[in-house]
Amino acid sequence: MSVCGGVCVSENKTDHNMYEMDMTNEKETIIRLRDAGTDNIATDKNRNGEAGVGKDKLKTFVKHLTMASTVPPLTTHILDTATGVPAANVPMVLYRQNTSEGFDELERGNTNNDGRGGFLKGGNWQPGVYKLHFNTDAYFKQQNTTGFYPYVEVVFRIVDPNQHYHVPLLLAPYGYSTYRGS
Repeated sequence: MSVCGGVCVSENKTDHNMYEMDMTNEKETIIRLRDAGTDNIATDKNRNGEAGVGKDKLKTFVKHLTMASTVPPLTTHILDTATGVPAANVPMVLYRQNTSEGFDELERGNTNNDGRGGFLKGGNWQPGVYKLHFNTDAYFKQQNTTGFYPYVEVVFRIVDPNQHYHVPLLLAPYGYSTYRGS
């Protein structure tokens, strides 16, 4: 069996992507994950070499990895630095600058429970100036806090639409910071 999409798995013991080792009544399945030049390893241990034990976990793990390999071209992550936790459910809007230097709305979304969000999964990524609008007022109201900045807008330039762009936001009630992440 082979599954690929940033992750390669094979049950062929001669394949270097996945192999099994029998170590005193313990079978260990090792998967090598190749992601942008890195070589990470994930393991699934089956006690006493019992057939099927742990196999469902491994299949689920591979399924999640394969699905996660389709990263949108623009991602963000918001961390609430006052509490040290991700900022969940923050409303966001992505805009692209038009020829008259105004901005046209492209997409709306909210951060997930881990404070992450992605845009343009369906394409439409081209060189230009973009703006991410974060509704921080809505977030702070959820936290029963009053923030100084009712919203944060981050304007950035896309030169190469073949690259992945990550725009993180470090947020607190009285300040914020952003940068181009990886």
